[in-house]
Amino acid sequence: MIDALARNGDISTVAGTVCELTSKGRSRLSRQSEARRNMALGGPAIIARGWLNGLERRLPKDLSPAIKAYVLSTWVLEEIFGQKWVDRFVGRSRTPTFLLNNHTNDKEAATHAIRVIQLAEMLINSQWIPEYAACIQQLETAEQIEPTYAELDIARALISNKVGFKFNERQHKRGEDFDLLITCPNGMVACADTKCKLETTPFSKQTIKNAIDHARKQNLPEDRPGIVFVKVPVDWVRDAETASQLVAVANQAFTGRLVSVKFYTSYVDVIQDGIVVREAMSWHEIINRRSRFEPDANWHLFSMVSEPATSWNGMPPHWKRILKGDWI
Repeated sequence: MIDALARNGDISTVAGTVCELTSKGRSRLSRQSEARRNMALGGPAIIARGWLNGLERRLPKDLSPAIKAYVLSTWVLEEIFGQKWVDRFVGRSRTPTFLLNNHTNDKEAATHAIRVIQLAEMLINSQWIPEYAACIQQLETAEQIEPTYAELDIARALISNKVGFKFNERQHKRGEDFDLLITCPNGMVACADTKCKLETTPFSKQTIKNAIDHARKQNLPEDRPGIVFVKVPVDWVRDAETASQLVAVANQAFTGRLVSVKFYTSYVDVIQDGIVVREAMSWHEIINRRSRFEPDANWHLFSMVSEPATSWNGMPPHWKRILKGDWI
């Protein structure tokens, strides 16, 4: 991973060269996948392991596993969203996105590659979850890529922790536009909404409270347990004073219908000599002990605040990877 992502210069240029070299094999598989897309009755294409294996066999043998994973991931995204979407949001373009498609240094290039691979893997692992199609339709615009990626990040954490859930199809009605229906360890089903503070957002207690209040008042129903996930920039979590203020804001925002606020961050971890090694996630779950919905029940979804993983994305064995095997 270090050699492939941090020292290969412009990874999208490398991947583009590989795509050109393998275009004939890619087009043959595209014709096959068109039939699969039609069979899906207008829904997103289903990504099968055999299809990925067929693409992988057409790649040059001397490519590093990380470059292979990146190229395969761009093909997965093309299969689901189309070539124009990939050209605009993944490749270099006039539309800068959360995927850092217009990266300018080694760290940004590595972050770009990790996010592209991670997005493809999140789609593959979420494709059998009910209402998956409604969720990923939100990725059609540049403005929605980061918040929808955050929603899929929650799905990734739930899948990796074997927590049952389904996506919620928006009804464009007050109290019905939340993101997820989650079966909690206590057996109760909670409605969950995801709020994402963009990476460039400066910290403000009022901004956080407004986000939680908006989720509670506009998106979550009044008669069911509610959870708000708030994705925050990593600097907010690393600063002890800011982290303590997050907890205080959550406690101030609690009302009877909210059972928990869960802050999390997802970031690229950098260690010695500025080399990008892995993606890591951290959590902090705050439980409302004054909720009217079983306040003494277990509303935790994750075992503890996570520590940086030893592999690049720290996922468990049941998580389906773009490449089979322990390649990083």
